[in-house]
Amino acid sequence: MKTISRISLVIFFAFTFINCGENKIKTNSDPTLLNSEIPDKKMCELLTKETMSSITGLNFNEEMSTLHQTDKSSAKYVSQCGYDTDGGSMGVLVRRFGNTSFPKTKEQLIGGPETGNAEMDAMMHKAIETCKTVEDLGDAAYFYDLGGIYNLIVIFDDHYQAHITSYGKGMGFDDKTLELSKKVAEKVITIFK
Repeated sequence: MKTISRISLVIFFAFTFINCGENKIKTNSDPTLLNSEIPDKKMCELLTKETMSSITGLNFNEEMSTLHQTDKSSAKYVSQCGYDTDGGSMGVLVRRFGNTSFPKTKEQLIGGPETGNAEMDAMMHKAIETCKTVEDLGDAAYFYDLGGIYNLIVIFDDHYQAHITSYGKGMGFDDKTLELSKKVAEKVITIFK
């Protein structure tokens, strides 16, 4: 199970950073603006497995930090943590690329130019076609089905993007998984406000 979780997090990482430098729409040239909001802590420290368990009602038995980089001088932050439970996993990634505001459309949040990998491109196109708009969560939020690999909510909130993934038994592209993911996303938003 740990191997599957790590593989899904690596795939998640690849999707997360496809097109990360493209389609930004509003940049403030003052990098010191809002720098006090950039935490030093890793996502696993900001959102522990105990907190994840209390939010979701699932018993997470392991957490794994897979990515963490900060640069307060340019107002940048990216951190990811994976949480394993029997039969599945969830992942949380938050990123901020400076004082840039991100686009809010479902295509721009996950899409981008063709990757050249037919399977990955087909998965992205299907995810965009079948995604659900999530109301009352950040400035814009969408729930994507990534071909049975995992489910993903992408939330745009001011200068931050948050990605909540879910994978495994009992975590399908359905209302139950959406509600669990929304609870996690709401907590993530409060951490960064």
